[in-house]
Amino acid sequence: MNKYSITVVVILSVILKGWTQSTPDVFSQKFLAFQSTWPKTQVYLHFNQDKFSPGDTAFFKAYFLTEELSGVRGQQLINLDVIDWSGESKLHTLFKVTNGLGQNQFVIPDTFPAGIYSVTAYSSWMKNFDQALFFKKQIAVVNKNSLMTKEQRVIKITAEGGHLVNGISNKVAIQTHCPKCVVQVIDNEGKEIARHSTDINGVSSIIFTPTNKTSYFARIVGDSAKALLPKTEDDGCSLQLTPARRVDPVKIIIASPVGSAHRDEELVILVTSRGKVFHTAAFTQGSKDFVELKIPQTSFPEGIAQVSLLSHAGVLLASRDFYCEGESQVQVKLYTIKHNFQTREKVSLEVSVTDSQGRPVAGEFSLNVFNDALLDSNKENSFSDELNILAHVRKRFLINRSDENWLTGLDNYLISSTEAIPWKEILSSNMIKPQFSFSNFIQKSGRVYYSDTGKPVPDFTDIMFYLQRSKIRYQTTVEKGKVWLAIPDLFGQDELFYLAETSFYVGGIKHGQEIHDVKIEWEEEPIKFSRPPVSKEMESPDRYASFVTKRRLIDRSYSFFTSPEKTGTDVGYHDRGPDFEKEVKGAEITVNVQDYVVFPTMAELVREVIPSLQHRKAGGKNVLYVNLPEALWEMKTGSPLYVIDGIATKNTDFFLSLKPSDLLTVKIVTNFQKLERFGLMGKNGIVMVQTKQGDVREPLDDPSKLIQGINKPLNFRAPNHADAQYLHRPDFRTTIHWSPAVKTDPNGKSIMEFFCSDDIGKLTIRIDGLTIDGKPFSAEQDIEVSLNQEKN
Repeated sequence: MNKYSITVVVILSVILKGWTQSTPDVFSQKFLAFQSTWPKTQVYLHFNQDKFSPGDTAFFKAYFLTEELSGVRGQQLINLDVIDWSGESKLHTLFKVTNGLGQNQFVIPDTFPAGIYSVTAYSSWMKNFDQALFFKKQIAVVNKNSLMTKEQRVIKITAEGGHLVNGISNKVAIQTHCPKCVVQVIDNEGKEIARHSTDINGVSSIIFTPTNKTSYFARIVGDSAKALLPKTEDDGCSLQLTPARRVDPVKIIIASPVGSAHRDEELVILVTSRGKVFHTAAFTQGSKDFVELKIPQTSFPEGIAQVSLLSHAGVLLASRDFYCEGESQVQVKLYTIKHNFQTREKVSLEVSVTDSQGRPVAGEFSLNVFNDALLDSNKENSFSDELNILAHVRKRFLINRSDENWLTGLDNYLISSTEAIPWKEILSSNMIKPQFSFSNFIQKSGRVYYSDTGKPVPDFTDIMFYLQRSKIRYQTTVEKGKVWLAIPDLFGQDELFYLAETSFYVGGIKHGQEIHDVKIEWEEEPIKFSRPPVSKEMESPDRYASFVTKRRLIDRSYSFFTSPEKTGTDVGYHDRGPDFEKEVKGAEITVNVQDYVVFPTMAELVREVIPSLQHRKAGGKNVLYVNLPEALWEMKTGSPLYVIDGIATKNTDFFLSLKPSDLLTVKIVTNFQKLERFGLMGKNGIVMVQTKQGDVREPLDDPSKLIQGINKPLNFRAPNHADAQYLHRPDFRTTIHWSPAVKTDPNGKSIMEFFCSDDIGKLTIRIDGLTIDGKPFSAEQDIEVSLNQEKN
């Protein structure tokens, strides 16, 4: 056989293989291809406490993880918003994570009224997906009294698999606001079809066989309010799944009504989890009443899996989420040398992390020690359950593994919280590309236009951006009326100053003309945040709010023993970094204003004293020019850049409005090499003004010029009671210790120390972390603190 014949045989074999490839294999391959283009991620924040007062600092540990719970590689930016009950963001900040891990904080503003707020966190990449996947956590802000939330009396009914099919046994999951109550399904005549009790989360399920000629409702027994069940469909597929422990297979029953075309069609089941396909099957129901499939769980990771039932043509017929137990969880042990401690006593804590076989496991965790009695905290889910099960749920759900029916309750909840897999897009021949990318720097895009007409500036207009505090310069070009701005490593809040210039040619020589009154409208992707529940203050005092009031009174009373510490949260232009004059490397002309007779106006000071600066009126407007060397005349097209107390402006009228009696110096830069470095900013010369006050600036006329930078992480500060400087200072705190990034040694162990405060009672020690292979773990232990008798 010659070389040509061999090639033909190989090509034909590949073609035949493609023709004979099974439908489940085709669906699986397209699913994996979609996942490689659209990988899902999740953000999770763990806070030092969940109740605060205005002025408090909320510390948190941040995780940015892939579906496999490994850290997203490199440095990434995460957005954080604090949302009030109107759905408005009242606080926004940016912070960095590195390889999926980070820590940060934000200060609860003094202006926050008491209430329940929702902390929402997300990355730029996550904006490609449903906003329900954003991280959300409710925190309470108390001023004086306790809070009470207003329950939303809503009943949510979801058919298992997504469809209620005529003449077939169906299960419906019912979510209510009422735990441990009885719910019933009734028909349109009020006749009861079935009833069942809800669990501690207010969730239940009912199985019944609907008919397409009847409407059905669900209601809480004793309550007149009722909710309509989904419409019963004439044809379709019913899907019922029975949850099971890891050692047992998951049982799935699929049925279509008699006469349905689906009975004679080959249907496909795919079971997916963490972006991978773990099981596929193809079957035909035929004359059987139903088809039963058993899915082994031995190869599944712990977490949420999805079962999808599709037609041969790829139409989704039914789907639902379910929970797989996976392998045994990581074992964590906490050791203290004793259970009872005295106030201000040092506590040594040893943490040991192992697998189910007792072998050491390396990882990183946060350590939080807090006075739980002051917070009145609700029972928390384990970190493992939060990441593996509840990462994408829309409301709080408590998993109580001590309840023998916890798995059934969770399964009912997952029916109503199923996340739709976009099979239509997955199986499409034209896969769309994500709009947003992963990002490790601040990016903005916007429309550049004339402020008087609203028309866009010409293409290829040059834009010079300058960050007033950071002293960062960035020049770019307008394309199709838009401009893009990328700012790496901008920390804190800053303010943009920008200039625009169009180019034209005369005699083959390029010239530039400054454009005045240019505006930029930044494009912001609208985000509709989930609202926290409405709350109101009650008449009874809140324990934590009372504690904070007393603690702050004590701190003020003992301020003699307290050295002020810079928090790093204040952002102002009094701390502007490198001096502008150093940036420009000095001025050619310096005028010490106080050496001269005080002139009443700046115009007179310019005319009589300041060399190289000329003032005149043109068309009723004030015009200032810097006399530049002859080589620069071709460059000059307008007024100079004014830098007043370190803030750049092109506002000649504001410069002339200054009072000479308030000035120290006026300096002018005319050197070509110096000005050239500043691009458009230096083209017409630079005038630097230093006032006596040191912080004079024109009013901010455009809030869009404010740029929110990255928030730097701060260390949690706790007194070291072995140090004599803390001897006479009272110590009352809610969070006793917070270490967000503790690593285990190769033996899976770590030893930490902290001091008890002056409070007596129970302290809760909690750790939450991830092993190096992406398995979450958490553990809690209580210790008792009593009064130190020796001290008294």
